[in-house]
Amino acid sequence: SPIVRASDDDRDAVAAQLNDAQADGRLTAEEHAERLAATWAARTRNELNAITWDLGPSTLVVPQQSDAVHTY
Repeated sequence: SPIVRASDDDRDAVAAQLNDAQADGRLTAEEHAERLAATWAARTRNELNAITWDLGPSTLVVPQQSDAVHTY
């Protein structure tokens, strides 16, 4: 999948998902703290998805790579 830079809104959405997971008892306080630190340090949506992969459906959608070729 393509590399897509994470926005502040993306990080906020993951933080909310982590907070819900801790409140539901799916994450310990230590796991929550570690993942939250990784969330604020994440630069791409793929990094954010890796933080929450085991917590159910992600709120982030990484776009599929198109057939178009981009040159910069």
